[in-house]
Amino acid sequence: MNLLSKRGSSRAFRFFVLAGATTILGGGTLLSERTAHAQSGASQKREDIALAIGETKTISAVGIDQYTEGQSGIVSVQLTDDKTQFVIRAVKPGSTTLLLIRKDKSQVTYDLSVANRPPAVVEKELVQLLEGIPGIRVRRVGGRVGRIR
Repeated sequence: MNLLSKRGSSRAFRFFVLAGATTILGGGTLLSERTAHAQSGASQKREDIALAIGETKTISAVGIDQYTEGQSGIVSVQLTDDKTQFVIRAVKPGSTTLLLIRKDKSQVTYDLSVANRPPAVVEKELVQLLEGIPGIRVRRVGGRVGRIR
């Protein structure tokens, strides 16, 4: 018998699964909101990137003067041989940042979230588990998946 059909109607079971999924994603916060603040004289932009362990993402390095990684060990950041792309590889669960400073001194901060499992997969499973509970829907913000009443 399918576990979802046997226990799918239990509100407590669904809440337990939701709480467990947020723990798996590496955060105790169900939803996170972020605002970017401009720093003195330099334009700053923020972007979220959510990855699962082992996934990779490329970011253009064209026009970048300097870069720095926040907490080391969460992701691996390498510049390609032709120096046109950064390759970001998710190494272990957690959150960190990648700050890129352009030649015109404007800045881009990438907020990187690494989870054990891809957030899109967890989101899909939560939608299926919470289906039928009135007033609850699942929403993903960056690398976090949460419920909204």
